[in-house]
Amino acid sequence: MAPSSSTLTSTIAGPSSTAGAAHAGTIHIEPSDHMSFDFGPPAPTFDDKYEEREYVKQRLALAYRVIAREGMCEGASGHLTSRDPIDRDCFWVNPYGLHFSRMTASDLLMVDHHGKIVMGGKPDRQRYNAAAFVIHSAIHAARPDVDSVVHAHSPYGKAFSTLGRNLPFYTQDSALFWNDIKLYAAHGGVVLSAKESGEIVGSLGKKKALIMQNHGLLTVGGCIESAVAWFMA
Repeated sequence: MAPSSSTLTSTIAGPSSTAGAAHAGTIHIEPSDHMSFDFGPPAPTFDDKYEEREYVKQRLALAYRVIAREGMCEGASGHLTSRDPIDRDCFWVNPYGLHFSRMTASDLLMVDHHGKIVMGGKPDRQRYNAAAFVIHSAIHAARPDVDSVVHAHSPYGKAFSTLGRNLPFYTQDSALFWNDIKLYAAHGGVVLSAKESGEIVGSLGKKKALIMQNHGLLTVGGCIESAVAWFMA
């Protein structure tokens, strides 16, 4: 994300008007605004909030299948969530043990911030990954601007996370995350404590991406499309 409070500079070498030697000049570019937290066409609007809920669930289920198609999931690990548009203190999450490639809207569970399953899902799949609740409930509670969270153990993301370093800005593509990604280095295994979820939230801050050392990647967005796009970037 381009910083709005600083000046982007580009150094250009050119012939000197006096000695024929190269000299450095600087072009100052003032960014007009932050790169949007979300992007693409505006989300559809709904007069009926229950229709919007179904739309959110369908897009979330599709996101699971996209992550699976791209080979970015690992067994039963990983979780994507979207905030419920009616009860914004609740979010939708996958049932534990169902592969991402098989996810449908009717499989998703709506969970409140106490960990209770409020509705949704199949009768034989009324359970979710405890780490999903611990991580995602903390982020949704701390970040009202975030409607969706993506966390998975993608092969390359997990491999890079073992280096214990933040993203290097070697390419133009990485500029998407300029000043907008952090490293969470205090890996404590499977995240099952409020203490560690609080540390994760603290590391993420107001940014959109987090490298979780020896663990995987996590991205957030104002919609599931953006959170998935940042994850796949």
